Amino acid sequence: MLLSQFAEKFKSLGISVSPDEIFSSSFAAAMYLKVNNFPTQKKVYVIGGDGILDELQLAGFTAFGGPGDADKTIDWKQSGIFEHDKSVGAVVVGIDPKINYYKLQYGTLCIRENPGCLFIATNRDAVGHMTPSQEWPGAGCMVAAVCGSTQKEPVVVGKPSTFMMDFLLE
Repeated sequence: MLLSQFAEKFKSLGISVSPDEIFSSSFAAAMYLKVNNFPTQKKVYVIGGDGILDELQLAGFTAFGGPGDADKTIDWKQSGIFEHDKSVGAVVVGIDPKINYYKLQYGTLCIRENPGCLFIATNRDAVGHMTPSQEWPGAGCMVAAVCGSTQKEPVVVGKPSTFMMDFLLE
């Protein structure tokens, strides 16, 4: 979710805040890379929304994927080799209502085949409250898919991790 969308949601609840007073798990992902001196020549692949892409780009990182890969598909009839960018040094996974097999394979290959590629999760929420009447699959479902295909556990930067609070207190 974009910070402006968070501000609008707060406003609808009668709480007045500006976007610069909001710290999201997308922000935490970008700050995690910053404080750990992630090389700016490396790229970040995103399985998630525009909010993650925006925060990474605001922090000076080259990020791609997200909604831009929503309509991409895999051609099973090709050579059997799915190409991916070898300069990806981190994969950030968050809530993605347009998750697909292309994104999962791209992220999986980066994590498994790019030496030292980081696997970062914004959170591991099993469900989210996208509508007032139902619970929906949360970011944790997308994270679990990548965990399963890579056999790796992510660095979690949002809840329940203390990273964001520790960062803000410094």
